[in-house]
Amino acid sequence: MEMEFARYKPALERQLQSWFWLNNYMRPWILSLDKLVEVQGSDIVINLTAFNELYTDRYFNGQVGEVCKKLVDNLLKPRLGLFLREIGYKSHHFEIVIRGRGAMYKQVVNVKNPDWE
Repeated sequence: MEMEFARYKPALERQLQSWFWLNNYMRPWILSLDKLVEVQGSDIVINLTAFNELYTDRYFNGQVGEVCKKLVDNLLKPRLGLFLREIGYKSHHFEIVIRGRGAMYKQVVNVKNPDWE
């Protein structure tokens, strides 16, 4: 089993960007993939200013907690499990931080490799 997670930072960043890009609802609104996602250790930082303002106003305005929780639970958490499968990790602890204009949401998730369950 692999022990050093930091070496996968570039791969995880690209993987996260591709998940957003392949989402048909989000892709038309993305202004910059490079500014959208940053991985700092095992912290995943998503910057909503990389989306068109109309998108964030429509979906996040006044409901950051609700929308971000769905984003983490439906888009990120299952796919992070598949990422762990590919790199050979049993499980990992991620802190996901979603930042927008004047809003911030944090969620700590423990993700397991589906093959190890």
